[in-house]
Amino acid sequence: MTETGKSMMVDTTKKGGFKREVLEAWTYHAVLFSIVDLGTQYNKMYDTTQRKVRFGFEIPWEMRQFKEGEPEAPFSLYKEYTRSFSEKSFLRKDLESWGKMPEDEGMFDLFSLIWENCYLSVGIKKSRDWDREYNTINSITALPKWIDVAELHNEPMMYLIEDGVNEVFKTMPEFLQRKIDESEEFKALRAKENSSNNEDDDLPF
Repeated sequence: MTETGKSMMVDTTKKGGFKREVLEAWTYHAVLFSIVDLGTQYNKMYDTTQRKVRFGFEIPWEMRQFKEGEPEAPFSLYKEYTRSFSEKSFLRKDLESWGKMPEDEGMFDLFSLIWENCYLSVGIKKSRDWDREYNTINSITALPKWIDVAELHNEPMMYLIEDGVNEVFKTMPEFLQRKIDESEEFKALRAKENSSNNEDDDLPF
């Protein structure tokens, strides 16, 4: 355990000498900085399709130098949800415990949550594919009223499938781009673009 009692290094070596830092299981002050629409994804395990969204939180008091020569940045954690407010949805459960679940029925803009502060209950799990550990967000709760809110360090990221390959999409890591590319909505968007291009090619001038 470090002097702060909040983080530790875990050797999670796999092929290629890959190592990943894992935060100690703890409760951390965090700020929501990213919401990315993942579109409708196929779940092979349950043979179902669900509309997914990915939340990204930065932890302002856990600063790291992730790349040599670059300044320190906050440690970030992510959680995927089914984009649903059904009674059993994890998104609803977390927003209720966070105090952000809207009282009135109707449409709710998830992007309005960007910049909001919270507490994250962070755990550790071991991957089944590789012999390594990774962090999980177990729950989200509101800050006590006497705790000062933190400002964002990262640029806020908001992405909708309808935006296609825009500047926000281009800044995403490749694995996330691939996941979005596999969604039903993104495939339909590409098909529409290809169809439009083929029609242009048929013009007699």
